[in-house]
Amino acid sequence: MTLTMLFQGIAYLLMMAVANVMYLLGPVTESLLRPKNRQQYRERCFALGFWFSVVLPFSIPLMIVISYWLS
Repeated sequence: MTLTMLFQGIAYLLMMAVANVMYLLGPVTESLLRPKNRQQYRERCFALGFWFSVVLPFSIPLMIVISYWLS
């Protein structure tokens, strides 16, 4: 039980770090790329991030189903 809690705690901290990196990716790329139309750039980045976060939870079950079908 304790090992499971430790693993989940470490996984949680790792995922929080990944979430923070993804959150900061928008302003960093905007400052590096310096798009001419910032509003359009922000809307596209938001849409891309939104759909990535929607698809991500379904990707692992989908990979499991595909691997089941292929074997």
